[in-house]
Amino acid sequence: MVKILEVFPQVAPDANLLKWTSGEVQPLYQNFDPACLTAHQVDMHIVLLDEDDIPQARCSLWWSHIPKLSEKGLVLGHYAALNDEAATKLLEYAKKIARLQSALVLVGPMDGNTWRSYRFVTESPPVRSFDNRCYPDYFLEPRNSKQYPQHFIQAGFSPLANYSSAINSTLGMEDERVKKALLRFDQQGIKFRTLNVAIFEQELKEIFQLSLESFVHNYLYTPITEDQFLSQYKKIQSLLQPDLVLLAHDDDNLLGYLFALPDIAQQMRGEAIDTIIIKTVAVKPGRKGKGLGSVLVSEVQRRAHQAGYKKAIHALMHDDNTSTNISRHYAETIRRYTLFEYKI
Repeated sequence: MVKILEVFPQVAPDANLLKWTSGEVQPLYQNFDPACLTAHQVDMHIVLLDEDDIPQARCSLWWSHIPKLSEKGLVLGHYAALNDEAATKLLEYAKKIARLQSALVLVGPMDGNTWRSYRFVTESPPVRSFDNRCYPDYFLEPRNSKQYPQHFIQAGFSPLANYSSAINSTLGMEDERVKKALLRFDQQGIKFRTLNVAIFEQELKEIFQLSLESFVHNYLYTPITEDQFLSQYKKIQSLLQPDLVLLAHDDDNLLGYLFALPDIAQQMRGEAIDTIIIKTVAVKPGRKGKGLGSVLVSEVQRRAHQAGYKKAIHALMHDDNTSTNISRHYAETIRRYTLFEYKI
């Protein structure tokens, strides 16, 4: 007989979670930090236990602090399951909680908001430039069991949003449209420079302010505090190469930026690093920034090529946004991802 354990991390820590993650470590909680339940402001964490009280499936639910959805809803994240039967029972229980909260939709996987981990890898197509093989995981890419999307589909979830990553293997290729845009920006007094690591926090604060403006209309966008933003980027500060972080300025105003970093996953596999990951592109709304995103991408790729890199991954793009349009000029899809919803 299975049992359900409900944990309310904002009320009190749970001794079982501490035992499963630091003492008698359970497979379901391998590499899981229970402190994230409080840090991520989880409303309820659910654990499905077997007859021996061994965790078989888990997830967290949010309803107090979530992105704006099309209708009243809950967000489901921190998902893991050891088998199909446990997944079915866990997701049915999550639906029950959603009904008790008078929700009309349950969205997942998402660890509370889109600044954290969300969406499942759902397809890894053969890549022509990689000898028609599937491209391996890259640094900071979401990872999940191939069964997880099927768990959601079998539980009645359907796609809410689709995303993709693509790879460009022709970094040295010149684009005449970009050349014309660069000339236009130069005539407008817009200058490009790399990240100044000597004033890293100051640079991040300026980037944060632009991000608030640039991303406000993004799908499922949720604002975060400056401290939360700084904390996220300081975690990868040691991995950044200043020449791969490009900023566009008009006098003292930041108009756009691009964050890229080396694909450390190659090094972890014992390979030489020859690929960069284009993580974030942001442009200040308005006519003056028109075409700036394409120029930032082209310029970073050109600089990466000069530094000896051979490829660039355009990471985690929403299928309907500008980044995908920019990527289509250069790149080949290596991965597809899906965010699901369940209509209650």
